[in-house]
Amino acid sequence: VAAQPVETTQAPTADGERRQALSLSDRPPTAASASNSIVVQYAVHVVQADEDLSSIAALYGLRTQTLISINQIRNIQAIGEGSTLRIHDRDGQLYTVREGDMLSTIARRYSPSLGWKTLQEINGLKSEIITVGQQLFIPDTTSSSATQLVDRSPIQFQKPTGGAISMLFGQPAENPATGITEPLMGVLIQGSWGQAVVAAGAGQVVDAGYEVEGRGRFVTLSHEGGYRTSYHHLENVEVRIGMNLPKGGVIGSIGTSGTDWQRPTLFFSIEQSGIALDPSQFF
Repeated sequence: VAAQPVETTQAPTADGERRQALSLSDRPPTAASASNSIVVQYAVHVVQADEDLSSIAALYGLRTQTLISINQIRNIQAIGEGSTLRIHDRDGQLYTVREGDMLSTIARRYSPSLGWKTLQEINGLKSEIITVGQQLFIPDTTSSSATQLVDRSPIQFQKPTGGAISMLFGQPAENPATGITEPLMGVLIQGSWGQAVVAAGAGQVVDAGYEVEGRGRFVTLSHEGGYRTSYHHLENVEVRIGMNLPKGGVIGSIGTSGTDWQRPTLFFSIEQSGIALDPSQFF
């Protein structure tokens, strides 16, 4: 876990004391009150024996994906008693500046409604100049909107294939096309060779193709309410553009196309009106 403590905090010993382990000046406000301060604030949480990422996120009113991104967690199972986590005062993700980046391009790419000037202020920058390797906090301006979209979804999506979710939404992952580590805008599901991948909901095939490096064999479906689901790294595809599929209709089989992975793994994503949503909230 990449954590840079700003202060040493004594590990609390009871649920009611955990928040008190951070002094009033150090303790970040919950996500609900984050708007009280424009500059992002953080403190340090020492993980207790009976805690996991979900319970810690709930304690501070944050999403689990925020903790994963901010702390650059690659192995969730490695988080245990005594680990230290940076706790920010609002939901968001950590971004490492790359060659050619500007605040304006980063804001447009990850948070169009935010604006580059606000991004500058949130990170406490005195100017718009940024350097390669610099880390920026990008607040999640769609968090509440995303939750509302899930709540009012006109369809109920199902898990598109069997198997365990090996990587969560927002977790740092290497992009097979670029080799760059960035937040995962979907989930990875590991399965077995020959295992079917099915439509998560009734919809029409609007895109399908093959990329040697990147998505591999992929399919995208359009659904009622402006939703889209995408299925990448398929071993084979059994549909074509324009086909209408029922919920559970077979799309193809799980594979490793477009990657150098050893185990069959499906990348699955859901978005609504261009907003990436956490698929695990739907099933």
